[in-house]
Amino acid sequence: MIKKNEENRSIILYGAGTQNLRMVYQPLVSTGNIVEYICDADEQKQGKEFEGVKIISPLELEQLAQTQLLEIIITVRTEQVVNEIKSWLGHLPNSVIHTFNEFIEEWKPNCNLRRFSCVMFHLTDHCNLSCVRCSHFSPLAKREFFVDVHLFERDCERLAELTKGDVDEIQLSGGEPLLHPEVEKFPYIVRKHFPQTKIIIITNATKLKFMKDPFFEACVDNKVEIWISQYPIKLPYEDIKKTLEDKGINVTYGNSGNTKDKPKQMWGVPLKIEGGLNGHQNFEDCLCMQYILRDGKMYPCANSAYIDLFNEYFNEKFDLIFCASVFEHLAMPWKVSIEMIKLLQLGGYVFIETHYCYASHERPWHFFQFSENALDVLFPEKMGMLCEKKGCSNLIAGRFTEYSSDYLKDTYINGMYCHSEYYGKKIKEIDKLSWDDILLEDVSKGTKYPCPNR
Repeated sequence: MIKKNEENRSIILYGAGTQNLRMVYQPLVSTGNIVEYICDADEQKQGKEFEGVKIISPLELEQLAQTQLLEIIITVRTEQVVNEIKSWLGHLPNSVIHTFNEFIEEWKPNCNLRRFSCVMFHLTDHCNLSCVRCSHFSPLAKREFFVDVHLFERDCERLAELTKGDVDEIQLSGGEPLLHPEVEKFPYIVRKHFPQTKIIIITNATKLKFMKDPFFEACVDNKVEIWISQYPIKLPYEDIKKTLEDKGINVTYGNSGNTKDKPKQMWGVPLKIEGGLNGHQNFEDCLCMQYILRDGKMYPCANSAYIDLFNEYFNEKFDLIFCASVFEHLAMPWKVSIEMIKLLQLGGYVFIETHYCYASHERPWHFFQFSENALDVLFPEKMGMLCEKKGCSNLIAGRFTEYSSDYLKDTYINGMYCHSEYYGKKIKEIDKLSWDDILLEDVSKGTKYPCPNR
């Protein structure tokens, strides 16, 4: 492995959009190594810089390999993606290839695996917009909530103590953070405890033109960058950006810095109507993979940090519960179904769509396959449910291979589908719902296994 640019090899990191990049870069430079370039196939990243290191294209990497000895470290962790990259890099001459896991294993003494690349503070729960698919669940906040300044400083002080100030980036977000009546105080507190850390305020920009001078002074004094999340609302985004830059404040758009000709993004992951994104890559590229410090507790993501907002709704009843592509990921789906039944109004409906065919999904997150009968079983009549409609869609055809027994070989498989659906109605309230009261014959009607043709 790399010890200090041995054999005069140039160190290249492959993968500019992963959270692992800094975990490789930091121990290398701290031990005297020089990272020459970072390579990435994403054209939007090429030509930009990371910590002053230029991001180049795969074509440029190929050209380098013709004249230089290269030490290439892949910062991606997903096995499938790593194998694809290794397969491509394998043809480069004079190149030694390392995976992220190999690097971490050998460099453990130099790799602070517990360091924080990004910590987010939510200054408010609520927001002045109500966006569908809000990643911080602000539309669920039924009350105004503002972080107490003194508690915020306590949390900053404790975080600085635990990390020794080694945090790359601190984000002040919400909700909408500019709704906080004392928002100008927070950059000073962060900078006091984190002198070298990058500070970002994430805002929807609707309040920027109404902010007073103390806010802008706080941004300038503490080198705060404004990150604007652009939405399809009528705001003069370019004018706002120019006004802030004239004041000496750096501005970045949350949708990759471009307000035109690009799809709306969710924290750096492009949202495409037609789909087609690799699920693994979404996790690798998702910038939501930061820690959230809230009420004195550290959370790995917004889902866990905001569970109390959901709890406010758990005492309510709903007319409809819609659930798509979730049940195949549940290790104990019967426990979830019973909770859904409890949350339904009498006369309310539940709709479930799930993958049925295992081959349509990646391992290891797929626990069950569901036929329409299987979904029906999870919402039985003895639980107070009535199936209104069920079925399968997206027919899949196949046959057994030559490796099967003679009995099955070349036999076509019929009745396989990619998706299954269930639509049911709650017709009765059942006291003390329990699976203990359900017998096999209550749920197994019509599921007798058919005899083979031969």
